[in-house]
Amino acid sequence: MKINKNNLVNALNSSSFPVLAASLVHMTRDINILDRLPQPQTAMLGEVQGYFTNDQKQQVLDIALPIVETYLSNESANNFYIPNEEDLKRMMSYVVGSEVSDQYIPMMLEDINLLSKPLTPKPKRSNSHNANNFSILIVGAGMSGILMGIKLYCAKFLIIKASDSTHTGFSCGM
Repeated sequence: MKINKNNLVNALNSSSFPVLAASLVHMTRDINILDRLPQPQTAMLGEVQGYFTNDQKQQVLDIALPIVETYLSNESANNFYIPNEEDLKRMMSYVVGSEVSDQYIPMMLEDINLLSKPLTPKPKRSNSHNANNFSILIVGAGMSGILMGIKLYCAKFLIIKASDSTHTGFSCGM
């Protein structure tokens, strides 16, 4: 596949650099690549760049560009690395700039369909609560809002998007 380098650079520059860095683990199959990259600071609401300076972003880009080019040009996208739980925790901790609790790992594995079998749902306390009895408001259509909408839709809740934005997933760069 012929890669337009300018388009690729533009796409990488518009990405979340901590997420881009974690994505390199999938492409290289090397979790230790995260040790060779700038370390993000603790994520705060709405801040998706890990508080990287322009120089740190350039460091990530300098490492990422040849990796992504090689990955795409060798048509190795079919050989995408699926991390084990330890690597996934390390990747998640890298992206948010702080240690992620072990309790989030099974949830993430299930949400991205990496579990061999789905987690067993906890029993409901009462049968009186069902999708017809109450409404749920999701504020925002970023990654968390989209995921919550998907989960509620799968649980048979009616989903109505009420937003002044025309861009779904705006805060995650979609």
